[in-house]
Amino acid sequence: MKRFFALTLALGALALVAPTGPMAQDLSTGARVYSDNCGRCHNPRAPGEFDDAAWSVIVHHMHVRGYLTENDAAAVLVFLRASNGAALELPPRESAGGPVNAAALIASKGCKGCHTIKGEGGKIGPSLDTVFQRRDDAYIKAKLTNPKADNPTSVMPQFGLTDRQKEVILAYLHSLGG
Repeated sequence: MKRFFALTLALGALALVAPTGPMAQDLSTGARVYSDNCGRCHNPRAPGEFDDAAWSVIVHHMHVRGYLTENDAAAVLVFLRASNGAALELPPRESAGGPVNAAALIASKGCKGCHTIKGEGGKIGPSLDTVFQRRDDAYIKAKLTNPKADNPTSVMPQFGLTDRQKEVILAYLHSLGG
């Protein structure tokens, strides 16, 4: 039993040294896999409930016992680490004050992993199609700035968005008609 535990910890430690620059695709995939798979058997856990080392062991366990593919397990780990406050790769940059593409920004952050947009996406977070039927601009900006401000157990990561990027997201959400 000690050998199994030691092996599990060693594998978890190896997962900690996995690539640290989360790719937007991995973040989005990880959020989707977390939403679609983990929530089926478990109540979605707030990433802050466990540190990165513990999540590494848990995700490895689910790779083996829950039949997550190696790629899906790695993507979930990227999502959980990002949600735990690790530094995130920045979204597409504005070029000398030029516009930010809202769709590319939202895709790079993996919003559809947890939220439904235009009928597609995850189910952990609320639909963004109708968000303005429930919330106002100030709330959305505050949520984009500090996702845990109104809900410390929120699994939404902090993205470090610029004010301009927040405005672009708000305009895009308004364009959805909700």
